[in-house]
Amino acid sequence: MLMASPLRLSVKKRKYLPEDVQLLFLKRLERFIENGYPLQDALEAIAWDRNFADLSAYFIKRLQQGEKLDVLFDETGFHPAIGSFLYFVRANSNLSEAIGTCREMMEQRFNQVKRLKLMLRYPLILTIIFSVLLFFINHRVLPAFQDLLSHSSDSLTAVTILKSVMDIFQFLILFALIAWLFIMVIWRKMFEKIPTGQMVDIIRKIPLYNQYKRLHTSFQFAAHFSSLLKAGLSLREILQELKNQTKLPILSYYAALLSDHLERGLHISELLQDLPLIDKQLALIFQKNATVHVLEMDLSLYGELMLEEMHRKIIQWTTLVQPIFYIVLGLFVILIYFSIMWPMLQLIHTF
Repeated sequence: MLMASPLRLSVKKRKYLPEDVQLLFLKRLERFIENGYPLQDALEAIAWDRNFADLSAYFIKRLQQGEKLDVLFDETGFHPAIGSFLYFVRANSNLSEAIGTCREMMEQRFNQVKRLKLMLRYPLILTIIFSVLLFFINHRVLPAFQDLLSHSSDSLTAVTILKSVMDIFQFLILFALIAWLFIMVIWRKMFEKIPTGQMVDIIRKIPLYNQYKRLHTSFQFAAHFSSLLKAGLSLREILQELKNQTKLPILSYYAALLSDHLERGLHISELLQDLPLIDKQLALIFQKNATVHVLEMDLSLYGELMLEEMHRKIIQWTTLVQPIFYIVLGLFVILIYFSIMWPMLQLIHTF
């Protein structure tokens, strides 16, 4: 059974639903709406599967109370990116296309995270084991050798140098662990409180992540701008819609800058090419001065290309992670072997 009570799981404990449950719900919702079902009828059809009965009933009840679809995804334990993406469905009548794009985006994200976890599982376990071994050798084995070689100054100096190297290596491991915990726990909370302008300046200075964020922000801008154009909104109305939303702070910040730029009578493409987390190609698309229909089609296709490019980049980066881990493990093995054999050779030479 996929889930006994999604409402109890997500609303009370505020945990995410399992990734396969989220994707399956989105796929079924997309399928029913594509086949002409209104939203409420599609949710009732999803409830044919008893695993989704409680979740569908909650969606239907809250929709009848006037709640928005993106809010319901946030309330019921779906990934926040789903609610953020579907926020613009309020202004876009093409619900099926929006859910389909969102489902594709989340499927890629979940698969990439799953792939990375599988790649890192065994290297991380081995790294932990070797770290424990190094700690034991540094604090038990090498001090014992130092006592045995205390009568030989040359041998003792060699072992002391080795222990100093081990101390440095151990410090680096501990520093990396503390830095990782800081980033995962403290920095993430602090990052949310930083003004968006400062956040953009920080992101643009982080290697690799700035490339991913540029692709992701460009994808969001193109996809949402395209869907709002399709809904019949003017350029100013679209920028106002992007500016007023709070789920995507960088997009809101850039929309505010573009609105001010537009108010001064300047073309939107002039500022787009100067925004650090926006791909330069977006400015070229707006420079074409095409009709609304052509602009909407170009942005839609560009969004699809950005989604594919994000997928390609992440696969490229993750394939580099595993070899790096194995190189580090190889260094661990060499250091462990050396830390045992060298003192033994020094001990043999004293006899």
